[in-house]
Amino acid sequence: MLPDEIALICLAHLSRFDHAALSLVSKIHRAMVASSRLFNLRQEMGCTDVSMYVCMKVFPNPTPRWFILTPNRRLNPIPSNPYQVPDSSSFVVVDGGIFVIGGLINGIPTSDVSFLDCYCHTWHRIKSMNMPRASASACFVDGKIYVFGGSEHCAHEDTWAEVFDPETQTWAPFLCLPKDWDFETPECKNIYQSVVIEGQKIFGLDEKRPIFYYLSSDQIGNRNDWCIIDKLFYRRGTRGKILWCQPDDLDWKEVKGLEELQHSLSSSRNFFNINKLCSNSAGNIVIFWIGQSLDLCSAEISVERRNGGEIWGKIEWSGVVFEVDSLLHSSYGFKVLFSASVYV
Repeated sequence: MLPDEIALICLAHLSRFDHAALSLVSKIHRAMVASSRLFNLRQEMGCTDVSMYVCMKVFPNPTPRWFILTPNRRLNPIPSNPYQVPDSSSFVVVDGGIFVIGGLINGIPTSDVSFLDCYCHTWHRIKSMNMPRASASACFVDGKIYVFGGSEHCAHEDTWAEVFDPETQTWAPFLCLPKDWDFETPECKNIYQSVVIEGQKIFGLDEKRPIFYYLSSDQIGNRNDWCIIDKLFYRRGTRGKILWCQPDDLDWKEVKGLEELQHSLSSSRNFFNINKLCSNSAGNIVIFWIGQSLDLCSAEISVERRNGGEIWGKIEWSGVVFEVDSLLHSSYGFKVLFSASVYV
């Protein structure tokens, strides 16, 4: 019997998982939970939640599937992207959603872009890029999305990088590159990752350039293998190890104190390998791996710097997040394509 405005204020203080339960009560509750008014009110009141989203392939089905990590640390499925290509897409997280950019369709790069609205778990087509791209580097800075490389045809300043403005829904060439940037070199043509530290885009390793850095695949690993926490780089190593380094020297060292994790990985069938490494909103490392029973496991690891400069890790939680059918174990497999925290 509460007026709608009062009811919305009450609902704004609840978590999104409570909203999911309330939406089952009645059509009125379902409409209120799904309304843009509630979403806008939650943002104004600072009552947004943060959730971990995961995109992965669950073999033998090659089509990517999407999940949300629930408070009880289980991956629950959400509607999959009907427009998503199967391989080599780039992902960009913004407040309230995730952009899926480019990729390969039958081995051919595409310019397609789609957006996941993480509030209502709906997908939308976005205006395509000017250049088809696959495995491009992409990041979100000052309200805009920057995409670098990802195409063999990106050998010119006006095609190598482009920027998307969500407000105007337009793509434009990104022309603010160093004067001595050589598009013909492999280092400049193949940018597999860009990161942001204190508002600065980092995609070229050169101390003379305070904004542009390049991190080669030999130095930083695969673009799905690393993250940045408190200005330090972290990546997955071999045999269950997690490595860290300063961005200015790339001298990789092992994160100490994770022998329990390495023991768990050594008993699994994935030969000590971490499937995916990322960070979450708490500033902790999150990893995924395939367990001994072929279930998908995950762990959250906090890190701290101790006297002597060493980085130590502590396992905050660890366990199975996605179970497979016991009758189909031999045919199952996982490949985590993307995972990140989103504020909604």
